[in-house]
Amino acid sequence: MAKKFRFSLEALLKLRTYTVEIKKSALAEIVRLREEQSRLIEEKQFYLSEIISSDYMLKTDAGAMQAVFSHRELIQKELDELHQKKMQIIEIENLRRNEYFESVKEVKILEKLKEQQKEVHRFEINREEQAFLDETAQKISNSSK
Repeated sequence: MAKKFRFSLEALLKLRTYTVEIKKSALAEIVRLREEQSRLIEEKQFYLSEIISSDYMLKTDAGAMQAVFSHRELIQKELDELHQKKMQIIEIENLRRNEYFESVKEVKILEKLKEQQKEVHRFEINREEQAFLDETAQKISNSSK
């Protein structure tokens, strides 16, 4: 009777596959966060360009001109902070991407090991079947003599 194949590292393979899914969702979350940050930066840049191109600077009142200038500086400072946050998010994204790829590699290694063990199992089953058939054929030939 043929033996059933059993992979001894099946639990580890399932755990690693689960880990890959977790890391994949974490990577997707940080990518979404980076895209949101990029959108915020674009909006601020557009707002700043609107302020610069508007006619606020045409006012002759020194107080109004100072207020517009201060507002522009504040927006530029916010833009710089958003760029810094985006760079931090990109660093985290790269780390998570590397962790994800490492997890995928581990799963692929385990799957390859499983396939190799399956192949060895099939070879053993075929060898046992061949030995059984040879033994049966020898018994039949001995009984017919």
